Amino acid sequence: MKKLTILMITLIITVTGLHAQSDHRAETIIRNGKESLKRIKEMNKRLANTSCKHESKKQLDSLIGEEYNHASNTWAREYREDYFYDSKKNLTRYIHYTWNSTKNVWVPSSLNEYEYDADKRITSFTYSQWHSTHQWIGEYREEYTYNNDGNIVGWIYFKWDQSTQKWTGDFKESYSWLDAIEVVEQKKYDWDKGSSVWVSQTKSEYTYDPAGNLITFIVSDWNNVVNHWVVDYKEECTYTLNNDLASLICYGWDQTSAQWVPNHQAEYCYGSTCLLEGVLYSTWQTNLQSWMQNYRYQYIYQSGLLSETIYSQYSPQDQQWYPKSQILYTYNSAGDPLITTHLERDPVNQVWKNIWKVENEYNLAGKRSKYSYMEWDSFHSLWVTYTITDYSYDASGNLIGEENQQYDSYNCKWYGVDRNDYSYNNQYTSTNLVIPFWFFERYLPFDQMLTGGLYSIWNTNTGQWEHNKLYSLYYSDYKPVGIEKPAVEDQLSVYPNPCSNSFQVAAKDMQYPIVIEMYTLQGTRVMQEKITHERPISVSQLAPGIYMCFLQTEDQMRLSSRIVVE
Repeated sequence: MKKLTILMITLIITVTGLHAQSDHRAETIIRNGKESLKRIKEMNKRLANTSCKHESKKQLDSLIGEEYNHASNTWAREYREDYFYDSKKNLTRYIHYTWNSTKNVWVPSSLNEYEYDADKRITSFTYSQWHSTHQWIGEYREEYTYNNDGNIVGWIYFKWDQSTQKWTGDFKESYSWLDAIEVVEQKKYDWDKGSSVWVSQTKSEYTYDPAGNLITFIVSDWNNVVNHWVVDYKEECTYTLNNDLASLICYGWDQTSAQWVPNHQAEYCYGSTCLLEGVLYSTWQTNLQSWMQNYRYQYIYQSGLLSETIYSQYSPQDQQWYPKSQILYTYNSAGDPLITTHLERDPVNQVWKNIWKVENEYNLAGKRSKYSYMEWDSFHSLWVTYTITDYSYDASGNLIGEENQQYDSYNCKWYGVDRNDYSYNNQYTSTNLVIPFWFFERYLPFDQMLTGGLYSIWNTNTGQWEHNKLYSLYYSDYKPVGIEKPAVEDQLSVYPNPCSNSFQVAAKDMQYPIVIEMYTLQGTRVMQEKITHERPISVSQLAPGIYMCFLQTEDQMRLSSRIVVE
Protein backbone atom coordinates (compact mmCIF):
# COMPACT_ATOMS: atom_id res chain seq x y z
CA MET A 1 0.00 0.00 0.00
CA LYS A 2 2.70 2.48 0.95
CA LYS A 3 4.68 1.95 -2.25
CA LEU A 4 1.65 2.61 -4.43
CA THR A 5 0.70 5.70 -2.48
CA ILE A 6 4.22 7.04 -2.72
CA LEU A 7 3.92 6.71 -6.50
CA MET A 8 1.14 9.26 -6.52
CA ILE A 9 2.77 11.68 -4.11
CA THR A 10 6.42 11.59 -5.10
CA LEU A 11 6.55 11.20 -8.87
CA ILE A 12 7.62 14.84 -8.85
CA ILE A 13 10.91 13.77 -7.25
CA THR A 14 13.60 13.33 -9.86
CA VAL A 15 15.82 10.28 -10.02
CA THR A 16 19.17 11.62 -8.85
CA GLY A 17 21.27 8.63 -9.65
CA LEU A 18 21.29 5.12 -10.93
CA HIS A 19 22.07 3.83 -7.44
CA ALA A 20 20.70 4.83 -4.10
CA GLN A 21 24.21 4.60 -2.67
CA SER A 22 25.71 7.19 -5.01
CA ASP A 23 26.57 9.53 -2.14
CA HIS A 24 29.38 7.56 -0.54
CA ARG A 25 29.54 9.91 2.42
CA ALA A 26 26.17 8.62 3.54
CA GLU A 27 27.44 5.04 3.48
CA THR A 28 30.26 3.51 5.47
CA ILE A 29 32.07 0.33 4.49
CA ILE A 30 29.71 -2.62 4.89
CA ARG A 31 30.96 -4.74 7.79
CA ASN A 32 29.01 -7.77 6.63
CA GLY A 33 30.47 -10.09 4.05
CA LYS A 34 27.22 -11.48 2.66
CA GLU A 35 25.54 -8.07 2.52
CA SER A 36 28.59 -6.57 0.84
CA LEU A 37 28.57 -9.30 -1.81
CA LYS A 38 24.83 -8.89 -2.28
CA ARG A 39 25.26 -5.17 -2.91
CA ILE A 40 27.97 -5.69 -5.53
CA LYS A 41 26.07 -8.45 -7.35
CA GLU A 42 22.83 -6.49 -7.33
CA MET A 43 24.62 -3.51 -8.83
CA ASN A 44 26.28 -5.78 -11.40
CA LYS A 45 22.88 -7.19 -12.37
CA ARG A 46 21.22 -3.77 -12.45
CA LEU A 47 23.82 -2.40 -14.85
CA ALA A 48 23.43 -5.26 -17.34
CA ASN A 49 20.57 -6.25 -19.62
CA THR A 50 18.57 -3.12 -18.94
CA SER A 51 16.45 -3.15 -22.08
CA CYS A 52 13.28 -5.02 -23.04
CA LYS A 53 13.98 -8.49 -24.50
CA HIS A 54 10.52 -9.24 -25.94
CA GLU A 55 8.68 -8.09 -29.04
CA SER A 56 8.06 -4.40 -28.52
CA LYS A 57 4.90 -2.71 -29.74
CA LYS A 58 4.70 0.45 -27.64
CA GLN A 59 7.16 2.72 -25.90
CA LEU A 60 6.48 4.94 -22.90
CA ASP A 61 7.20 8.50 -24.00
CA SER A 62 5.89 10.70 -21.21
CA LEU A 63 4.33 10.76 -17.79
CA ILE A 64 2.39 13.88 -16.78
CA GLY A 65 1.31 14.63 -13.23
CA GLU A 66 -1.43 17.05 -12.24
CA GLU A 67 -2.74 18.42 -8.95
CA TYR A 68 -6.38 19.18 -8.30
CA ASN A 69 -7.24 22.82 -7.61
CA HIS A 70 -10.28 22.79 -5.34
CA ALA A 71 -10.78 26.54 -5.64
CA SER A 72 -11.36 26.33 -9.40
CA ASN A 73 -12.40 22.66 -9.50
CA THR A 74 -9.88 22.01 -12.26
CA TRP A 75 -6.72 19.96 -12.71
CA ALA A 76 -3.48 21.97 -12.76
CA ARG A 77 -0.33 20.68 -14.42
CA GLU A 78 2.47 19.92 -11.97
CA TYR A 79 5.29 17.91 -13.52
CA ARG A 80 6.25 15.99 -16.63
CA GLU A 81 8.74 13.25 -17.44
CA ASP A 82 9.92 12.41 -20.97
CA TYR A 83 11.72 9.16 -21.83
CA PHE A 84 13.87 8.40 -24.88
CA TYR A 85 15.41 5.16 -26.14
CA ASP A 86 17.98 3.96 -28.67
CA SER A 87 17.59 1.26 -31.32
CA LYS A 88 18.36 -1.44 -28.73
CA LYS A 89 15.51 -0.30 -26.46
CA ASN A 90 17.93 1.19 -23.95
CA LEU A 91 16.82 4.28 -22.05
CA THR A 92 19.12 7.10 -23.21
CA ARG A 93 17.55 10.22 -21.74
CA TYR A 94 15.03 11.02 -19.06
CA ILE A 95 13.98 14.66 -18.64
CA HIS A 96 11.93 16.05 -15.78
CA TYR A 97 9.92 19.28 -16.15
CA THR A 98 7.87 21.39 -13.78
CA TRP A 99 4.94 23.52 -14.87
CA ASN A 100 5.26 27.31 -14.70
CA SER A 101 1.66 28.42 -14.17
CA THR A 102 2.59 32.09 -14.59
CA LYS A 103 4.02 31.66 -18.08
CA ASN A 104 2.00 28.54 -18.91
CA VAL A 105 5.10 26.64 -20.06
CA TRP A 106 6.99 23.52 -19.06
CA VAL A 107 10.30 24.43 -17.45
CA PRO A 108 13.13 21.87 -17.56
CA SER A 109 14.25 20.66 -14.16
CA SER A 110 16.64 17.73 -14.45
CA LEU A 111 18.22 15.56 -17.12
CA ASN A 112 19.40 11.95 -16.77
CA GLU A 113 21.57 10.54 -19.60
CA TYR A 114 22.71 6.94 -20.08
CA GLU A 115 25.31 5.40 -22.36
CA TYR A 116 25.77 1.69 -23.11
CA ASP A 117 28.28 -0.71 -24.58
CA ALA A 118 27.58 -3.21 -27.36
CA ASP A 119 26.22 -5.70 -24.78
CA LYS A 120 23.67 -3.19 -23.47
CA ARG A 121 25.54 -2.66 -20.21
CA ILE A 122 25.44 0.86 -18.81
CA THR A 123 28.82 2.54 -19.20
CA SER A 124 27.91 6.00 -17.92
CA PHE A 125 25.15 7.91 -16.21
CA THR A 126 25.05 11.71 -16.05
CA TYR A 127 22.71 13.83 -13.98
CA SER A 128 22.25 17.52 -14.84
CA GLN A 129 19.98 20.32 -13.71
CA TRP A 130 18.49 23.15 -15.73
CA HIS A 131 20.20 26.41 -14.89
CA SER A 132 18.83 29.93 -14.85
CA THR A 133 21.17 30.62 -17.78
CA HIS A 134 18.91 28.33 -19.85
CA GLN A 135 21.33 25.43 -20.19
CA TRP A 136 21.98 22.08 -18.58
CA ILE A 137 24.61 22.15 -15.83
CA GLY A 138 26.08 18.81 -14.80
CA GLU A 139 25.75 17.74 -11.17
CA TYR A 140 27.41 14.34 -11.12
CA ARG A 141 28.43 11.52 -13.41
CA GLU A 142 29.04 7.80 -12.93
CA GLU A 143 31.18 5.64 -15.21
CA TYR A 144 31.32 1.83 -15.24
CA THR A 145 33.81 -0.61 -16.75
CA TYR A 146 33.52 -4.38 -17.16
CA ASN A 147 35.74 -7.38 -17.76
CA ASN A 148 35.36 -9.85 -20.62
CA ASP A 149 32.87 -11.86 -18.57
CA GLY A 150 30.56 -8.88 -18.27
CA ASN A 151 31.19 -8.30 -14.56
CA ILE A 152 31.74 -4.79 -13.27
CA VAL A 153 35.37 -4.03 -12.46
CA GLY A 154 35.23 -0.26 -12.00
CA TRP A 155 32.82 2.42 -10.83
CA ILE A 156 33.88 6.08 -10.79
CA TYR A 157 31.80 8.91 -9.40
CA PHE A 158 32.47 12.45 -10.65
CA LYS A 159 31.15 15.85 -9.65
CA TRP A 160 30.95 18.87 -11.90
CA ASP A 161 33.42 21.59 -10.93
CA GLN A 162 31.75 24.86 -11.82
CA SER A 163 34.96 26.87 -11.43
CA THR A 164 37.00 24.75 -13.85
CA GLN A 165 34.03 23.64 -15.98
CA LYS A 166 35.28 20.06 -15.77
CA TRP A 167 34.26 16.75 -14.25
CA THR A 168 36.27 16.12 -11.10
CA GLY A 169 36.74 12.73 -9.50
CA ASP A 170 35.03 12.24 -6.14
CA PHE A 171 35.34 8.54 -5.33
CA LYS A 172 35.71 5.21 -7.10
CA GLU A 173 35.53 1.48 -6.50
CA SER A 174 37.29 -1.41 -8.20
CA TYR A 175 36.35 -5.10 -8.19
CA SER A 176 38.26 -8.31 -8.90
CA TRP A 177 36.46 -11.53 -9.79
CA LEU A 178 37.22 -15.25 -9.49
CA ASP A 179 36.21 -17.43 -12.44
CA ALA A 180 33.65 -14.84 -13.57
CA ILE A 181 31.42 -15.82 -10.63
CA GLU A 182 32.65 -14.51 -7.31
CA VAL A 183 34.10 -11.20 -6.16
CA VAL A 184 37.47 -11.67 -4.47
CA GLU A 185 38.44 -8.04 -3.84
CA GLN A 186 36.81 -4.63 -3.61
CA LYS A 187 38.73 -1.39 -3.15
CA LYS A 188 37.46 2.11 -2.46
CA TYR A 189 39.30 5.34 -3.23
CA ASP A 190 38.72 9.06 -2.70
CA TRP A 191 40.01 11.78 -5.00
CA ASP A 192 42.60 14.10 -3.46
CA LYS A 193 42.09 17.49 -5.09
CA GLY A 194 45.37 18.84 -3.73
CA SER A 195 47.62 16.19 -5.27
CA SER A 196 45.15 15.20 -8.06
CA VAL A 197 45.53 11.49 -7.32
CA TRP A 198 43.29 8.69 -6.11
CA VAL A 199 43.88 7.87 -2.44
CA SER A 200 43.13 4.38 -1.13
CA GLN A 201 40.52 4.19 1.63
CA THR A 202 39.26 0.67 2.27
CA LYS A 203 39.72 -2.82 0.90
CA SER A 204 37.46 -5.85 1.22
CA GLU A 205 38.74 -9.36 0.49
CA TYR A 206 36.60 -12.45 -0.02
CA THR A 207 37.60 -16.13 -0.04
CA TYR A 208 35.43 -19.15 -0.81
CA ASP A 209 35.35 -22.90 -0.31
CA PRO A 210 35.19 -25.30 -3.32
CA ALA A 211 31.38 -25.12 -3.24
CA GLY A 212 31.47 -21.33 -3.70
CA ASN A 213 30.49 -20.48 -0.12
CA LEU A 214 32.01 -17.36 1.41
CA ILE A 215 34.37 -18.48 4.18
CA THR A 216 36.33 -15.31 5.03
CA PHE A 217 35.64 -11.61 4.65
CA ILE A 218 38.37 -9.15 5.64
CA VAL A 219 38.19 -5.36 5.67
CA SER A 220 41.36 -3.26 5.71
CA ASP A 221 41.95 0.48 5.91
CA TRP A 222 44.74 2.34 4.14
CA ASN A 223 47.25 3.90 6.55
CA ASN A 224 48.78 7.02 5.00
CA VAL A 225 51.54 7.12 7.63
CA VAL A 226 53.03 3.71 6.93
CA ASN A 227 51.66 3.56 3.35
CA HIS A 228 50.15 0.10 3.50
CA TRP A 229 46.88 -1.67 4.31
CA VAL A 230 46.01 -2.25 7.96
CA VAL A 231 43.46 -4.98 8.71
CA ASP A 232 40.47 -3.90 10.75
CA TYR A 233 37.62 -6.42 10.63
CA LYS A 234 37.12 -10.10 9.73
CA GLU A 235 34.32 -12.62 9.37
CA GLU A 236 34.74 -16.40 9.25
CA CYS A 237 31.95 -18.71 8.09
CA THR A 238 31.45 -22.47 8.24
CA TYR A 239 28.82 -24.56 6.49
CA THR A 240 26.93 -27.81 6.83
CA LEU A 241 27.26 -30.71 4.40
CA ASN A 242 24.22 -29.23 2.63
CA ASN A 243 26.07 -25.91 2.21
CA ASP A 244 23.86 -24.14 4.72
CA LEU A 245 25.51 -21.52 6.93
CA ALA A 246 26.51 -23.19 10.22
CA SER A 247 28.41 -20.42 12.00
CA LEU A 248 29.62 -16.87 11.55
CA ILE A 249 32.27 -15.31 13.78
CA CYS A 250 33.18 -11.60 13.70
CA TYR A 251 36.64 -10.38 14.74
CA GLY A 252 38.30 -7.05 15.33
CA TRP A 253 42.03 -6.46 14.89
CA ASP A 254 43.95 -5.66 18.08
CA GLN A 255 46.80 -3.33 17.16
CA THR A 256 48.57 -3.90 20.49
CA SER A 257 48.74 -7.68 20.34
CA ALA A 258 48.70 -7.74 16.52
CA GLN A 259 46.08 -10.48 16.42
CA TRP A 260 42.41 -11.05 15.72
CA VAL A 261 40.09 -10.79 18.72
CA PRO A 262 36.63 -12.44 18.56
CA ASN A 263 33.66 -10.13 18.95
CA HIS A 264 30.33 -11.76 18.01
CA GLN A 265 29.24 -15.22 16.94
CA ALA A 266 26.10 -16.62 15.33
CA GLU A 267 25.43 -20.37 15.25
CA TYR A 268 22.74 -21.87 13.01
CA CYS A 269 20.98 -25.21 13.44
CA TYR A 270 18.78 -27.07 10.95
CA GLY A 271 16.24 -29.85 11.06
CA SER A 272 16.11 -33.07 9.08
CA THR A 273 14.41 -31.21 6.22
CA CYS A 274 17.22 -28.62 6.15
CA LEU A 275 14.90 -25.87 7.41
CA LEU A 276 16.51 -23.35 9.76
CA GLU A 277 15.32 -24.14 13.29
CA GLY A 278 17.37 -21.76 15.39
CA VAL A 279 20.06 -19.09 15.56
CA LEU A 280 22.14 -18.53 18.69
CA TYR A 281 23.99 -15.23 19.14
CA SER A 282 26.92 -14.92 21.53
CA THR A 283 29.48 -12.28 22.50
CA TRP A 284 33.13 -12.86 23.34
CA GLN A 285 34.16 -12.33 26.97
CA THR A 286 37.78 -11.20 26.82
CA ASN A 287 38.39 -11.58 30.56
CA LEU A 288 37.06 -15.16 30.53
CA GLN A 289 38.34 -16.00 27.06
CA SER A 290 35.03 -17.68 26.26
CA TRP A 291 31.72 -17.10 24.52
CA MET A 292 28.76 -15.78 26.49
CA GLN A 293 25.32 -16.66 25.13
CA ASN A 294 23.24 -13.53 24.49
CA TYR A 295 19.98 -14.18 22.62
CA ARG A 296 18.45 -16.69 20.22
CA TYR A 297 15.68 -17.23 17.70
CA GLN A 298 13.75 -20.48 17.40
CA TYR A 299 11.73 -21.39 14.30
CA ILE A 300 8.90 -23.95 14.19
CA TYR A 301 7.27 -25.20 10.97
CA GLN A 302 4.10 -26.93 9.89
CA SER A 303 3.92 -28.59 6.48
CA GLY A 304 7.13 -26.80 5.53
CA LEU A 305 5.79 -23.32 6.34
CA LEU A 306 7.02 -21.18 9.22
CA SER A 307 4.37 -21.28 11.93
CA GLU A 308 6.13 -19.82 14.96
CA THR A 309 9.16 -17.67 15.83
CA ILE A 310 10.34 -17.30 19.43
CA TYR A 311 12.87 -14.70 20.57
CA SER A 312 14.60 -15.40 23.90
CA GLN A 313 17.32 -13.73 25.98
CA TYR A 314 19.89 -15.50 28.14
CA SER A 315 20.41 -14.60 31.80
CA PRO A 316 24.00 -15.29 32.89
CA GLN A 317 23.00 -14.83 36.55
CA ASP A 318 20.71 -17.86 36.73
CA GLN A 319 21.95 -19.40 33.46
CA GLN A 320 18.47 -19.69 31.97
CA TRP A 321 16.71 -18.66 28.76
CA TYR A 322 13.74 -16.32 29.08
CA PRO A 323 11.29 -15.98 26.16
CA LYS A 324 10.61 -12.36 25.25
CA SER A 325 8.47 -12.33 22.12
CA GLN A 326 6.66 -14.70 19.82
CA ILE A 327 5.22 -14.46 16.31
CA LEU A 328 2.59 -16.92 15.05
CA TYR A 329 1.81 -17.48 11.36
CA THR A 330 -1.12 -19.11 9.59
CA TYR A 331 -1.67 -19.67 5.85
CA ASN A 332 -4.36 -20.59 3.38
CA SER A 333 -4.26 -23.71 1.21
CA ALA A 334 -2.18 -21.88 -1.41
CA GLY A 335 0.50 -21.02 1.14
CA ASP A 336 -0.38 -17.32 1.27
CA PRO A 337 -0.08 -15.69 4.72
CA LEU A 338 -3.44 -15.29 6.46
CA ILE A 339 -2.77 -14.19 10.02
CA THR A 340 0.43 -12.96 11.66
CA THR A 341 0.21 -12.43 15.43
CA HIS A 342 2.84 -10.82 17.63
CA LEU A 343 2.92 -11.66 21.34
CA GLU A 344 5.16 -10.65 24.23
CA ARG A 345 5.94 -12.59 27.36
CA ASP A 346 4.59 -11.36 30.70
CA PRO A 347 7.54 -12.05 33.05
CA VAL A 348 5.39 -11.77 36.17
CA ASN A 349 2.51 -14.09 35.24
CA GLN A 350 4.61 -16.14 32.80
CA VAL A 351 1.99 -15.96 30.07
CA TRP A 352 1.96 -14.70 26.47
CA LYS A 353 0.18 -11.39 25.85
CA ASN A 354 -1.30 -10.37 22.52
CA ILE A 355 0.25 -7.17 21.07
CA TRP A 356 -0.69 -6.78 17.39
CA LYS A 357 -2.05 -8.84 14.54
CA VAL A 358 -2.21 -8.64 10.74
CA GLU A 359 -4.92 -10.43 8.72
CA ASN A 360 -5.07 -10.92 4.95
CA GLU A 361 -7.99 -11.93 2.74
CA TYR A 362 -7.81 -13.13 -0.87
CA ASN A 363 -10.19 -13.29 -3.81
CA LEU A 364 -10.92 -16.38 -5.91
CA ALA A 365 -7.98 -15.57 -8.18
CA GLY A 366 -5.60 -15.71 -5.22
CA LYS A 367 -4.93 -11.96 -5.10
CA ARG A 368 -5.00 -10.14 -1.79
CA SER A 369 -8.33 -8.33 -1.36
CA LYS A 370 -8.00 -6.98 2.18
CA TYR A 371 -5.27 -6.15 4.67
CA SER A 372 -6.16 -5.45 8.32
CA TYR A 373 -3.95 -4.28 11.17
CA MET A 374 -5.18 -4.86 14.74
CA GLU A 375 -3.98 -4.19 18.25
CA TRP A 376 -4.99 -5.99 21.43
CA ASP A 377 -7.24 -4.14 23.90
CA SER A 378 -6.24 -5.71 27.20
CA PHE A 379 -8.97 -3.86 29.11
CA HIS A 380 -11.80 -5.34 27.03
CA SER A 381 -9.85 -8.47 26.06
CA LEU A 382 -10.50 -8.13 22.36
CA TRP A 383 -8.79 -7.21 19.10
CA VAL A 384 -9.34 -3.68 17.82
CA THR A 385 -8.87 -3.11 14.09
CA TYR A 386 -7.08 0.20 13.40
CA THR A 387 -6.33 0.17 9.68
CA ILE A 388 -7.83 -1.60 6.68
CA THR A 389 -6.72 -1.62 3.06
CA ASP A 390 -9.13 -2.94 0.43
CA TYR A 391 -7.84 -3.99 -3.01
CA SER A 392 -9.95 -4.37 -6.18
CA TYR A 393 -9.00 -5.82 -9.58
CA ASP A 394 -10.36 -5.90 -13.10
CA ALA A 395 -11.20 -9.06 -15.04
CA SER A 396 -7.58 -9.32 -16.22
CA GLY A 397 -6.26 -9.28 -12.65
CA ASN A 398 -4.91 -5.72 -12.76
CA LEU A 399 -5.00 -3.75 -9.53
CA ILE A 400 -7.53 -0.96 -10.20
CA GLY A 401 -8.32 0.24 -6.69
CA GLU A 402 -6.65 0.50 -3.30
CA GLU A 403 -8.51 2.16 -0.43
CA ASN A 404 -7.11 2.83 3.03
CA GLN A 405 -9.30 3.34 6.09
CA GLN A 406 -8.45 4.11 9.68
CA TYR A 407 -10.40 3.62 12.91
CA ASP A 408 -11.13 6.64 15.09
CA SER A 409 -11.12 5.11 18.56
CA TYR A 410 -12.25 8.35 20.18
CA ASN A 411 -15.42 8.67 18.08
CA CYS A 412 -15.66 4.91 17.52
CA LYS A 413 -16.04 5.12 13.74
CA TRP A 414 -14.18 4.42 10.53
CA TYR A 415 -13.06 7.09 8.11
CA GLY A 416 -11.18 7.06 4.85
CA VAL A 417 -7.52 8.04 4.62
CA ASP A 418 -6.54 7.85 0.96
CA ARG A 419 -7.11 5.77 -2.14
CA ASN A 420 -5.46 4.99 -5.47
CA ASP A 421 -7.27 4.15 -8.70
CA TYR A 422 -5.45 2.81 -11.76
CA SER A 423 -6.36 2.45 -15.44
CA TYR A 424 -4.89 0.11 -18.06
CA ASN A 425 -4.91 -0.72 -21.75
CA ASN A 426 -5.38 -4.48 -21.78
CA GLN A 427 -4.40 -4.77 -25.46
CA TYR A 428 -0.73 -4.71 -24.45
CA THR A 429 1.22 -6.51 -21.76
CA SER A 430 4.26 -5.11 -19.99
CA THR A 431 6.46 -7.45 -22.05
CA ASN A 432 5.34 -5.61 -25.20
CA LEU A 433 6.47 -2.25 -23.86
CA VAL A 434 9.72 -0.32 -23.96
CA ILE A 435 9.91 1.46 -20.61
CA PRO A 436 12.71 2.77 -18.36
CA PHE A 437 14.56 -0.18 -16.84
CA TRP A 438 13.95 1.11 -13.31
CA PHE A 439 10.22 1.82 -13.76
CA PHE A 440 8.85 -1.24 -11.93
CA GLU A 441 11.29 -0.82 -9.07
CA ARG A 442 10.66 2.88 -8.65
CA TYR A 443 6.96 2.99 -9.43
CA LEU A 444 4.15 0.45 -9.81
CA PRO A 445 4.70 -3.04 -11.30
CA PHE A 446 1.97 -3.94 -13.81
CA ASP A 447 1.05 -6.76 -16.20
CA GLN A 448 -1.10 -4.86 -18.70
CA MET A 449 -0.16 -1.43 -20.01
CA LEU A 450 -0.64 1.11 -17.22
CA THR A 451 -2.21 4.31 -18.59
CA GLY A 452 -2.87 6.40 -15.49
CA GLY A 453 -3.62 6.74 -11.83
CA LEU A 454 -5.73 8.90 -9.54
CA TYR A 455 -4.84 9.63 -5.91
CA SER A 456 -7.62 10.84 -3.62
CA ILE A 457 -7.79 11.78 0.04
CA TRP A 458 -10.70 11.64 2.45
CA ASN A 459 -12.35 14.89 3.51
CA THR A 460 -13.49 14.38 7.08
CA ASN A 461 -15.72 17.47 6.92
CA THR A 462 -17.73 16.41 3.87
CA GLY A 463 -17.33 12.68 4.37
CA GLN A 464 -16.32 12.26 0.73
CA TRP A 465 -13.28 11.42 -1.37
CA GLU A 466 -11.54 14.42 -2.93
CA HIS A 467 -9.23 14.30 -5.92
CA ASN A 468 -5.64 15.17 -5.09
CA LYS A 469 -3.17 13.90 -7.69
CA LEU A 470 -3.56 12.60 -11.23
CA TYR A 471 -0.94 11.09 -13.49
CA SER A 472 -1.20 9.96 -17.10
CA LEU A 473 1.18 7.81 -19.14
CA TYR A 474 1.58 8.43 -22.86
CA TYR A 475 2.80 5.77 -25.29
CA SER A 476 3.57 5.67 -28.99
CA ASP A 477 4.26 2.91 -31.48
CA TYR A 478 7.77 1.60 -30.96
CA LYS A 479 10.08 2.63 -33.80
CA PRO A 480 13.69 1.41 -33.43
CA VAL A 481 15.16 4.47 -35.13
CA GLY A 482 18.28 4.67 -33.01
CA ILE A 483 17.79 8.08 -31.46
CA GLU A 484 14.99 8.97 -29.08
CA LYS A 485 11.69 10.05 -30.54
CA PRO A 486 11.52 13.84 -30.16
CA ALA A 487 8.57 15.36 -28.39
CA VAL A 488 7.92 17.90 -31.14
CA GLU A 489 9.65 16.95 -34.35
CA ASP A 490 9.82 18.73 -37.69
CA GLN A 491 8.84 22.09 -36.18
CA LEU A 492 12.49 23.10 -36.19
CA SER A 493 13.99 24.27 -39.47
CA VAL A 494 17.67 23.54 -40.07
CA TYR A 495 19.40 25.02 -43.08
CA PRO A 496 21.31 24.29 -45.15
CA ASN A 497 20.56 20.59 -44.83
CA PRO A 498 22.75 18.74 -45.73
CA CYS A 499 25.50 21.00 -44.42
CA SER A 500 29.27 20.81 -44.39
CA ASN A 501 30.79 23.43 -42.09
CA SER A 502 27.87 25.12 -40.35
CA PHE A 503 24.10 25.48 -40.22
CA GLN A 504 21.45 27.80 -38.79
CA VAL A 505 18.14 27.15 -37.09
CA ALA A 506 14.72 28.74 -37.24
CA ALA A 507 11.44 28.04 -35.46
CA LYS A 508 8.13 29.76 -34.94
CA ASP A 509 8.23 32.41 -32.18
CA MET A 510 11.81 31.41 -31.31
CA GLN A 511 13.40 33.64 -28.68
CA TYR A 512 17.01 33.74 -27.61
CA PRO A 513 18.92 32.50 -25.73
CA ILE A 514 18.62 28.89 -26.89
CA VAL A 515 20.63 25.72 -26.32
CA ILE A 516 21.50 23.54 -29.31
CA GLU A 517 22.35 19.87 -28.78
CA MET A 518 23.52 17.37 -31.42
CA TYR A 519 23.17 13.59 -31.00
CA THR A 520 24.24 10.62 -33.07
CA LEU A 521 21.60 8.07 -34.05
CA GLN A 522 23.03 5.84 -31.31
CA GLY A 523 22.06 8.43 -28.70
CA THR A 524 25.51 9.90 -27.95
CA ARG A 525 25.63 13.66 -27.43
CA VAL A 526 28.42 15.16 -29.54
CA MET A 527 27.75 18.85 -29.12
CA GLN A 528 26.03 21.32 -26.79
CA GLU A 529 26.16 25.04 -27.42
CA LYS A 530 24.35 28.06 -26.02
CA ILE A 531 23.26 30.59 -28.67
CA THR A 532 22.39 34.16 -27.67
CA HIS A 533 21.68 35.55 -31.15
CA GLU A 534 21.18 34.43 -34.72
CA ARG A 535 24.45 33.08 -36.12
CA PRO A 536 25.90 30.02 -37.89
CA ILE A 537 26.56 26.94 -35.75
CA SER A 538 29.77 25.15 -36.59
CA VAL A 539 29.77 21.39 -37.24
CA SER A 540 33.26 21.20 -38.71
CA GLN A 541 34.36 19.04 -35.80
CA LEU A 542 31.69 16.39 -36.48
CA ALA A 543 32.20 13.32 -38.62
CA PRO A 544 29.96 13.01 -41.69
CA GLY A 545 26.66 11.31 -40.93
CA ILE A 546 23.05 11.77 -39.79
CA TYR A 547 22.42 13.54 -36.48
CA MET A 548 19.50 14.72 -34.39
CA CYS A 549 19.46 18.43 -33.59
CA PHE A 550 17.58 19.56 -30.46
CA LEU A 551 16.62 23.14 -29.66
CA GLN A 552 15.80 24.06 -26.05
CA THR A 553 14.45 27.41 -24.83
CA GLU A 554 12.80 28.61 -21.68
CA ASP A 555 9.43 28.99 -23.34
CA GLN A 556 9.62 26.04 -25.78
CA MET A 557 9.76 22.61 -24.26
CA ARG A 558 11.85 21.04 -27.02
CA LEU A 559 12.05 21.10 -30.81
CA SER A 560 14.10 18.79 -33.00
CA SER A 561 15.06 17.93 -36.53
CA ARG A 562 17.32 15.52 -38.35
CA ILE A 563 20.39 16.98 -40.03
CA VAL A 564 22.93 15.50 -42.42
CA VAL A 565 26.57 16.52 -42.07
CA GLU A 566 28.63 15.97 -45.21
